Amino acid sequence: MEPRKTALLLMSILAGLALIMLVYKPSLSKQPEVVQSTVGLPPPLSDLPFHGAFINEETCLQCHAEGKALPTFGLTAPKIKHELRENCVSCHALPNRT
Repeated sequence: MEPRKTALLLMSILAGLALIMLVYKPSLSKQPEVVQSTVGLPPPLSDLPFHGAFINEETCLQCHAEGKALPTFGLTAPKIKHELRENCVSCHALPNRT
C-alpha cells in the first residue's frame, strides 16, 4: 500500500475514534446509578380475615384475578398488576397474626 494511502487510512481511523470518544465520553465517564425505589416492592397483605387464612394462589385469584367487589367490606379487591406467579406469599407478606 502506498505511504500516502496508509497515512490517509490511519488519519481516518483516528478521526473516527476521536468522534466516537466525543460522542460517548460523557456516558462512559458516569458511574452507574443505583436506584432504590419502593415502586417495585410488593405490598403486604392487609389484615382482612381472608388474607389471614391464606391457602394458595388460587384462593387469591378468586378475588384478585379481575378485581372482585367485596360489598361486605365496602372494598374492591385490586386486580393483580403482574403475571401469575406460584405462591403469592413468597413476595407478599402475610398480615401479623396475634
